[in-house]
Amino acid sequence: MKTQTILAIGLTIMAATTTRAQQNESFDTSARQQTTSHVFNFDKIRINYLKCLSSDNPGVVESALGHVTYTRIAFPKLDLSEIQERISDLSKQGTTPAIRSKALLALQVFSDPFSYQSAIASRDGNGDGLLEVLAGRATL
Repeated sequence: MKTQTILAIGLTIMAATTTRAQQNESFDTSARQQTTSHVFNFDKIRINYLKCLSSDNPGVVESALGHVTYTRIAFPKLDLSEIQERISDLSKQGTTPAIRSKALLALQVFSDPFSYQSAIASRDGNGDGLLEVLAGRATL
């Protein structure tokens, strides 16, 4: 695997999971989703996404754009306004054309995440490939 992919996966896993001891912390219930044995700590996730979106490595930024877009679709009511502002900046000032175009596509999803629910249900719609799947479905 590429180093940037491993880094992005590691950061996402680290941010997304917390220990059982942290389950007793008081988070707003709208910002906490439980799966079988994990609690999503959206504060950590937000911080790590912002770090990845500010990386000097274009691959990390592109991967983070896909993962944060997936998160937006999966949790459409979650407040990701700070991340949305960073994505807006990337759409205008991203270091590569790929970053700028993926950021524009991510902003479309952020504006109406409910319209993209079927994209994450598809086999190919994981965090890394989500923006490519969405770009393939886009009509100009």
